[in-house]
Amino acid sequence: MIANILDGIVLGLQFGLLAAGLLIADRFGVSPTPADLAERYLIEGDSMRIITAAPPEAALYWLQDLGGFYYFFGVLAVWLVIVAFSRAAIMQKAGPPARRDHPRAERLPHHHV
Repeated sequence: MIANILDGIVLGLQFGLLAAGLLIADRFGVSPTPADLAERYLIEGDSMRIITAAPPEAALYWLQDLGGFYYFFGVLAVWLVIVAFSRAAIMQKAGPPARRDHPRAERLPHHHV
């Protein structure tokens, strides 16, 4: 139960940190908007360097999707870390695996192959 509460707290903190990072980057102009990137890097005059057969709006959508892609995998990576730490805590709490000479092991049927 405590692990579920901690997971909820960590997820909330994760989303808060990601949102704060985006706001700070936007405030200081560190991360330009997708429209700025489309104008600055993809369009040269009347032609486009990366997406050659698409209008400039396609570059804008492509850059927005790329940002969502990295955000999704950032969330996924944090969840994998949460699961790894939760699993380690559960395994540590469970203790070492039962031995064959343990009294409870005698009650289990032995299957011969």
